[in-house]
Amino acid sequence: MTEDILCLSKANESLRNLVLNEGNISTRVINGEKNLQQAVQRIHRLKQYQAKHPHCCLADDPCKVEIVMSRLAISIKLQNSLNSVRSTSGLSVETPKFVSFESEIGNHTLQYPLIAKPLTAAGTKKSHCMGIVLNPKGLSSVQTPCILQEYTNHDNSLYKVFVIGNDIHVFRRPSLPDLPTSTVELDQLAPFVEFDSHRPYPGSSDFGLDLPNPAKRTKMQELSSTEVAPIVDVLKLAFGLELFGFDILLSNKRLFVVDVNYFPSFKEVSNFPSLLAKYLVQLAIQKRKITQKNELE
Repeated sequence: MTEDILCLSKANESLRNLVLNEGNISTRVINGEKNLQQAVQRIHRLKQYQAKHPHCCLADDPCKVEIVMSRLAISIKLQNSLNSVRSTSGLSVETPKFVSFESEIGNHTLQYPLIAKPLTAAGTKKSHCMGIVLNPKGLSSVQTPCILQEYTNHDNSLYKVFVIGNDIHVFRRPSLPDLPTSTVELDQLAPFVEFDSHRPYPGSSDFGLDLPNPAKRTKMQELSSTEVAPIVDVLKLAFGLELFGFDILLSNKRLFVVDVNYFPSFKEVSNFPSLLAKYLVQLAIQKRKITQKNELE
């Protein structure tokens, strides 16, 4: 476990060994483990370390990290926590309707198109293999276990939100194209389009859409950290995390939270290393003050 401990060797002696950096662990959970079981075992070792070293300051509780390894758990949390939530400017916030299937796809009342996502949100390569189901024929291509979500048109753009304690960063990224919603149009398209969420997204032509001269788009609203701050506050409370990211889709003046990730890449955050170091040191100092106060009492 020594590689997972952030040693503050240049800091004050009282801070040394107070911070356990599970960031390395979560990165391996998401990007490098051979299978989910190994990822769960690493989280379990974190729990054991926490129990043996109660004075060690954890950036986030391993039990909370474990929750975001399941897309079903994430979806349920989002569904239960986003009721009546609005952004700073008053945009409604919700999550797409979904159903889960453990073995085979059964009956459902969702509206096509749908997006199929593996239940496992991290720890395996397959966790990033998704598919768009454009009509009922496409269900036969869906791999289970999975969740099916109603597809939300979002003008080819999504917003990545990164949270580091009280710091919030929002970046816009290219995304999937807008798709037809009428049954007649959907039945004329390829029933199922598979893609890897870590690779470039499929375009309109991959769905069989003939759009040589797309209509001019209206100017997309940019989301600021201030605009999404109420959503961040709700998700912090719901998931009990301080180092995480989530995806937002903007559709018809409504915001849809579609995914939550623990310790994402933060690659767009140019000064991330210094922000992370600052956050961890502040966390360690806060923990030390609380410990000293309790010892005096």
